Amino acid sequence: MRNGDRIEFRYLEEDSFLKDLKEGELKPILDFEKNYRDSFLIEIRKNYLDLYFLGHAIKVERTNSDYNLSSAQVFRPDRVGKWPISFHDIKEKYKDYEKNKYKSEFEEFMSEIMFKIIRHKKGDISEGVSEMNHYIDNRIIYKPGDIVVIDRQVTHGRARIDLLGLKKMNNGKLSFVVFELKNKENKDIEEVFSQIKEYIDILWEHYEEFQQTYKQVLEQKIKLGLLDRRNRKEIADKPLSKQEIEGIIVLDNYNLRSIRLKSALEKDWANIHDSYNIKLFLKTNTFDDNFFWNYEEARKKNIWNL
Repeated sequence: MRNGDRIEFRYLEEDSFLKDLKEGELKPILDFEKNYRDSFLIEIRKNYLDLYFLGHAIKVERTNSDYNLSSAQVFRPDRVGKWPISFHDIKEKYKDYEKNKYKSEFEEFMSEIMFKIIRHKKGDISEGVSEMNHYIDNRIIYKPGDIVVIDRQVTHGRARIDLLGLKKMNNGKLSFVVFELKNKENKDIEEVFSQIKEYIDILWEHYEEFQQTYKQVLEQKIKLGLLDRRNRKEIADKPLSKQEIEGIIVLDNYNLRSIRLKSALEKDWANIHDSYNIKLFLKTNTFDDNFFWNYEEARKKNIWNL
């Protein structure tokens, strides 16, 4: 706490919201997440939740007597007259849910929203979907070097961080990792290294707020069963150098022959060089022999023990 105010910028009230999720009215949300966790995420915000599917959010916030849910108008189920809708009204409107198909009123309600989102996407693989995939595939820490994604769409001042990770260090503590994703031919690639440099600067400047926020978020996600207990580690105090905060640019389905990417590498990254700990992670559909490993190269990379 600082001057009686919270320095955490994301949290849930322990005595109410968290309790209602674990054992009260909102428990169907956690049950739904367990059944759909390969495509559905629950994120903790400033005493509200964002439920994510294919990069789109459904907001859950508390009112005086209930909890309201809302999303974009295009995702509103047909039987829901308008947003927001209370959790109580969901139970009323879906009380005759198809028990042979759905496990609860909430599951049928969410299934209708998910159908609307799928239809809206029209097969487009957006950065939001890419964020989800990277999040889902990085949920547990085993050994030093492993990264758990602790949050997506982190806003703090000028920062709009795509994904925030916690990396296990050799001493067992966790350090922050900032991720920026660029998908397909995103024209913002030309200044992406400067972008992630700015995010590292903001995290460094407000390190205590990030440390306390994600200490709490990590603990609450473990309590809710959203993350494994093996992720329960201490977040390290502010390091001596910004170099100890890692920034990773993820290129997902990006054209490696792009002129914009070439400019980013030869100008933007060259200007920063090694003054920051920034790395490039490639997930691309472009065949390029620079990223093909033969047997000996794969052995050198120790890929068998990854």
